[in-house]
Amino acid sequence: MELTANLVRRFCMQQMIDYMDCVDAHPTKADKRCQETKSALATCAQQHPMIESITKTCGQHFYDYEKCVQEHPHSMEKCVPSLEAFTKCAHQCQTESGGFFF
Repeated sequence: MELTANLVRRFCMQQMIDYMDCVDAHPTKADKRCQETKSALATCAQQHPMIESITKTCGQHFYDYEKCVQEHPHSMEKCVPSLEAFTKCAHQCQTESGGFFF
């Protein structure tokens, strides 16, 4: 999850700030009052070209890493190979598209 959050933070910062500001302004009614900003954040995360490219190209590596983390929450060293594979793949996407990562 941290990897996903880093990508969203990097590429959808304004949408994330807008949503968090809305939640802060309406803590008891955020579910109803912040739908528009929440939707904008979700759309950005799903449609940003770099995130989309990484998801399409590196999705299996990311899935493998997330699965490892769930299966070995107290032995994260077992997940280093899958994390490295995802990171290498994501950096390759960045290099090929000229974008920025993390």
